[in-house]
Amino acid sequence: MAKFSRSAVEPLLPVTLPKGEIRYAPGIKAGRWIFATGHKGTADYVNGMSPDVLRPGLPFWDSSKHRRESDRIFVNLGTVLKAGGSDVRSIARVDQYYTDYRAVEPYHAARRAALQGHIPPSTSILQQRFLLAGQEIEVQMIAVVPAKGMQVRHVSAKGHQIHASSGYSLALTAGDFVFVAGRLADALSVGDGLAPAASLPAGHLWKGTPVKLETDFIVEQKIEPALKAAGSSLADVVKCQVYLRDPADFAPFNEALAEALSEASAGDEPHPDVHAGAGDRERARGNQHDRAAQRRQDPRANRERRSHACMGRITARRCAPAISCSFPECSP
Repeated sequence: MAKFSRSAVEPLLPVTLPKGEIRYAPGIKAGRWIFATGHKGTADYVNGMSPDVLRPGLPFWDSSKHRRESDRIFVNLGTVLKAGGSDVRSIARVDQYYTDYRAVEPYHAARRAALQGHIPPSTSILQQRFLLAGQEIEVQMIAVVPAKGMQVRHVSAKGHQIHASSGYSLALTAGDFVFVAGRLADALSVGDGLAPAASLPAGHLWKGTPVKLETDFIVEQKIEPALKAAGSSLADVVKCQVYLRDPADFAPFNEALAEALSEASAGDEPHPDVHAGAGDRERARGNQHDRAAQRRQDPRANRERRSHACMGRITARRCAPAISCSFPECSP
């Protein structure tokens, strides 16, 4: 077994938070990876939100508070990257959280300006609240320290559209790893709402389980093509983070994803959460496909249903047939 070396893990720009004397690092360098989590619109990580962000005397002058908050976050992320020997071109993933959906467009504008066209796979989630008074946005980031064989490469999947306001990559490779953007069961064309193949027929309360239909669509039409374009597959997935709207959806979602990953890992031990026999799985999948085909032909399909699931952070290895990857834990 390789001996663990603490020297391979380096805190970046550590500070001491006065309340509780808590030692905090806004970034960590581990080997050739940089991790930055919980980034807010602070100026020094110690004294709460930056006055330049809140600007109570002129809160609406010249730029929105959301834009100022976003700009401050990217300044902070750039400082962490520089301290770790990297820059924005080597970011492999960003995830952002908001308390107000109106923060998204100003954040996207700040992100486009800061990342200079290099927008990695991304997931956005609405939250109820954050730690600091006046905080409405929080960002976490993964980046690499560039070196031979450790550069990031953006990957696109044919036929998949991304709205220009977001502009993120569907997938990205960094060394042997693949990062896939968060995906919903929306149609492959921008603006078409929830995909008909991922929806119940209009006017029906059953004929499929909504979260299972969405999961199948996300995996087959979104995740698998992105992994394939990056030279990987479902059999190489090592981490999957999922956001569900209803906790009751977890069990059926877990069944659908476990089935997909078990089928992808042909020859491996079946996932312990998969209880159906092989024949049952094939019949169930055939029935789902038949219903999906019927819905594609039905112009009344409900395209405005709310999505039940978002598959957020998919991480996989490329070209690693000797690695047996099991089903990762997912959190609602």
